[in-house]
Amino acid sequence: MAAPADEVFDFLSDLENHWLVADRFIEVVSLDRPDGGAATGGRVMLRGPLGLRRTAATRVVQAEPPRRMSGTALIGRRTRARITWTLSAKNGDAADVRLAAAIDAAGPLDRALLVLGGRRWLEARFAGTLAVLADRWR
Repeated sequence: MAAPADEVFDFLSDLENHWLVADRFIEVVSLDRPDGGAATGGRVMLRGPLGLRRTAATRVVQAEPPRRMSGTALIGRRTRARITWTLSAKNGDAADVRLAAAIDAAGPLDRALLVLGGRRWLEARFAGTLAVLADRWR
């Protein structure tokens, strides 16, 4: 990113901004704003191939400004993932930004979807998100 890590972190610290950089396959259903401040959770609709839709309840669970933010995404009763943004100084004011997900538990449907191409689909969504984020500072 052509921006310092603290500036990128400030942008990402409000979940509403995450959806500004997400692609057309991710739609915000609702946002949780404790005390009317920055959104720290919400519900999003993931729209996949063949009309598949999954709703995820998201929540920020840890923030270490300006270097790391992590949260959870719950899909249905059985599927839970951790999403982590990691920012580090790269060249002077530029930030290196990484976005990763780890599946903590997956129900039978989500496990099958991941095997049948869902993992690649999610990787493409993450790559697109990082590209749009980078474009904000070009």
